[in-house]
Amino acid sequence: MDLKRKRSREAADRPEGGLPGGTAIACFRCGLCCMRYQPPVTVDEAEAIAAALEMALDEFLDRYVDDRWFEPGVFLLDTDDDACVFLEPAAEGRPVLCRIHGLRPQACRDWQPGLDKKECLEALERDWGLRASPSGKLLGPREGVGRFRAFVRSLDRGG
Repeated sequence: MDLKRKRSREAADRPEGGLPGGTAIACFRCGLCCMRYQPPVTVDEAEAIAAALEMALDEFLDRYVDDRWFEPGVFLLDTDDDACVFLEPAAEGRPVLCRIHGLRPQACRDWQPGLDKKECLEALERDWGLRASPSGKLLGPREGVGRFRAFVRSLDRGG
């Protein structure tokens, strides 16, 4: 097989948004990372989120911050039903939404979905019935892989 065809075949085998090496994947809004972690929030981030929610910082801290955590200048977002308080449950067949996505804390911005993350692999199987090979190839029924890729493309278009 010539090199050009080999590269084309490798690209076709990668998950949508994947990179050579195989673990990068576009976020498919499963919300599992939002259910597993409590992100730290700085005072500046808390002030920006509070302002966007049209509330005073003290009210924001009372309503949305875990009071069991104490580190000067850093807070943890609270949970509600074992998920981030800002995670909107998904309607049937729709991805989850973050109510503060544009202002989400840096810890959330730094999270990079990937097929090397147990949360992404778990949600891929839970929500789509798919798995991934160590190289990043999606495994499962061809129809299921096609539906997943089409879904991720729809998210890129604002779907």
